[in-house]
Amino acid sequence: MLSVTILATMALSAVSSQSAGECRVLLVPKRAAEEVVLADTALGQCQAPLHGRLAQTRLVYDARRRILRAREALAVGQDLGRVYFPPRPEVRAGDHFALAAHVGHVVISRDVVAMQDADRGQRFFVRDPDGQIFVIPAIRVEQKP
Repeated sequence: MLSVTILATMALSAVSSQSAGECRVLLVPKRAAEEVVLADTALGQCQAPLHGRLAQTRLVYDARRRILRAREALAVGQDLGRVYFPPRPEVRAGDHFALAAHVGHVVISRDVVAMQDADRGQRFFVRDPDGQIFVIPAIRVEQKP
């Protein structure tokens, strides 16, 4: 039986919790189409009425990547409104990690790059340094130190 352990380099973002009247304010400037993550924002008082339209006009959800992007260039201190930051996948396309296959007492390890996003338990494609592409399951993902 072959078991696979994946050690991935990940950047996970937490889901924000906000109470009524609290909005997210941008801490770093963003170019149009650039990703906006929770760490780029801080809680602040809403500068505009809460109708849900403010965030919809300044941010757009990229369903394929499961991220928020700036619809237009955004300046520091800009009010984003009430924003929900979706949980990010465990493995992101482009993540570099070590793939270790355990067969009895033998461990075979190789560096690979994820070719697509994946969550725990999902199968996904990776590429090794020789250019070989294969599919592996995300059985156990651990952050590299």
